[in-house]
Amino acid sequence: MPSYLLKLQRAEKHFADLEEAINAYGRQHLYEVRVTVESENNVKKHRLVILRGPDPEVSLIAGDFINNVRAGLDHLASALVPLGDRRKVYFPILWEGVWDYTGDDAQRREQRKSWKRWTRQMKPAAVAILKELQPPYRERESDHPDIHRLRIIQWVSNSDKHSALPPVSTGLTDTTVRWEDARGEHFSAQGGTRPEGRTVHHQAELMGIPDDAVNVQIEGTPVVAVRVSDPEGDIRIPQ
Repeated sequence: MPSYLLKLQRAEKHFADLEEAINAYGRQHLYEVRVTVESENNVKKHRLVILRGPDPEVSLIAGDFINNVRAGLDHLASALVPLGDRRKVYFPILWEGVWDYTGDDAQRREQRKSWKRWTRQMKPAAVAILKELQPPYRERESDHPDIHRLRIIQWVSNSDKHSALPPVSTGLTDTTVRWEDARGEHFSAQGGTRPEGRTVHHQAELMGIPDDAVNVQIEGTPVVAVRVSDPEGDIRIPQ
């Protein structure tokens, strides 16, 4: 079996381990609803609070997964060139149009050189596919909410090489909120009573809870991410 497939098979095992580690964290229900009272207008608010983030093992498994994927891609690129050039080739994760760049940006010119160096010994059909796979060029990836999958691989792999990726829980999804009123009647709402009905973030106010509500509880699926830069750089896992 080609080495790039062996690498990806290994990545699949790490991915299964990653899902189990995240599920184990979720089963601990390490979150609660806390009540705060604003001193200015004496308004009571209910907020979701994450008590503890995932175990550091989550980031280690995520790093093992992503590095095997990245290595599998590099092994694939090596298999597309003659034997004597295989140690000089990487799978290009650059940007769409890098092969035609003629501007003055020094970094982008260097990236064009890398593209030519890595692909010059490949067959045209393979190069055409690699061109189709390249992410669009962006000054900052955080400016765009849908980060390209290849860019995620590169981003997380590069970060993991230099430091541990802190795992964080950013909130809950698929939530249900339950509470009682002063008469002891029970109520519940899906989606954390938020209009979008999807994710309630850490420290977010739970909307629509009446002032006389007691025993307010929330349940949902933790949203787990690895932090590769600032909060805008959170990469949700295992998605």
